[in-house]
Amino acid sequence: MPTEDTVHVGALIWEPAHTVPQAPSAEPGPVHAGAAREPAPALLPTRVIGSAPGAGPEPAGPRPAVPRVPGYEVEHEIARGGMGMVLAARDPKLGRDVAIKVLLPGSGSDDAARRFVQESKITARLPHPGIPPVYELGTFPDGNPFLVMKLVRGCTLAAELARADRTTDLPRFLQIFEQVAQAVGFAHSQSLIHRDLKPANVMVGAFGEVQVMDWGLAKEVWEPGSGTRTAGPAAEWGGAGVRGAGDPVRTETGLALGTPAYMAPEQARGECLGPPTDVFALGGILCAVLTGRPPFEGDTVHDTIRRAARGDIAPAFVRLDSCAADAGLVFTVQAVC
Repeated sequence: MPTEDTVHVGALIWEPAHTVPQAPSAEPGPVHAGAAREPAPALLPTRVIGSAPGAGPEPAGPRPAVPRVPGYEVEHEIARGGMGMVLAARDPKLGRDVAIKVLLPGSGSDDAARRFVQESKITARLPHPGIPPVYELGTFPDGNPFLVMKLVRGCTLAAELARADRTTDLPRFLQIFEQVAQAVGFAHSQSLIHRDLKPANVMVGAFGEVQVMDWGLAKEVWEPGSGTRTAGPAAEWGGAGVRGAGDPVRTETGLALGTPAYMAPEQARGECLGPPTDVFALGGILCAVLTGRPPFEGDTVHDTIRRAARGDIAPAFVRLDSCAADAGLVFTVQAVC
């Protein structure tokens, strides 16, 4: 786990370059472009075809210089991915530290820029204490966008769970979980679903702050009966910009976005999604809090997706029944999963 604070930048998660690599966890990793070589899951209507936009190794050759951002004093680069980088900067007008997300030179296609702006606007629609705020969506002289957001320091809930005594710290973890649920509930009230809720996307600050991160896959939905449909097979790819080791899986028919270990069955099958999809993932987070492991586990990413698509939750229920947690908590997980 990191030896120092993880830096969460708005909708993205970055591990500082000076951290120690984390030990492998039970949560399956991403499917990178070109890495999905085994046969597709028989139960799924689609095959895995790569990863989120911007995923994969960094381009070979010299690293692009840190750009000048109009109106801000750029201090240093925090991290980068295949399509973008995140910069630490100072806002001289307000005297505050900020994080600025930019597209890398050569990656600023019209489609990439459009997705970048879309992600920015979705995140800006969520003014909630548990969601990092957007400060500005600006434009470089060449027309490429940049996004200024709150710079959040702390560690992920995943890291907290890995190094803490879950029994002793359970009351604190339940308080964290409650704040996560409130933030997600607010997003649902704004007709938005997250689609990639998991402990690694929850930031815990030194003073008890809890932030739900990575809204790059968020999608607008509507409640049944409103006259409009939920996000489904015709929906648009919602990721944009920089992504790293936590890349979600993408399927060819519409979208099966998210992390397989926490995916609701309908999400793994690429079906229509709505708020219940996030509720399932919240139950998955609570499962990880109580047992230290996610709802779905497999030997490979594809195996995990198969289990999620089938709703094969029985092994998780066995772990919950033997975790010695309060019966009401265990029932809560079993009721939503």
